[in-house]
Amino acid sequence: MGIIYDTASSKFEGPFDPYHYDGVKQYEKHFSNLMYLDFIAVNSRSTFAEKRQAEAEILIAKRKLKYWKRIVDVQGNSVAMISAIQSVKKQWKVK
Repeated sequence: MGIIYDTASSKFEGPFDPYHYDGVKQYEKHFSNLMYLDFIAVNSRSTFAEKRQAEAEILIAKRKLKYWKRIVDVQGNSVAMISAIQSVKKQWKVK
C-alpha cells in the first residue's frame, strides 16, 4: 500500500482523455503530493519504511508532473501553472 500512489506495476486500461481535465489543477495536485512525499523522505520522525516508500512514490510523482506539464503546455496555461507552483510552495514554506 502506498502513501499516495500505488507502486504496483499495474497499467491503467480504459478510455482516458487528458484534455477533458484541467491540466493546471492536475499538475498542482501532483506537485503538492511531491512536496508531501519529499517531507516524509527527509523528516527525521519518519520510519525507514515510510522513507523508502516515499522515495519510491517520488519517482511516480515526478513522472506524473512531467506528463501533466505537457498537457498544460498544449492547453496554453503555463502562466497559471507557475502561479499554482508558487501557491503550493508558499503553503509548504519552500522557496
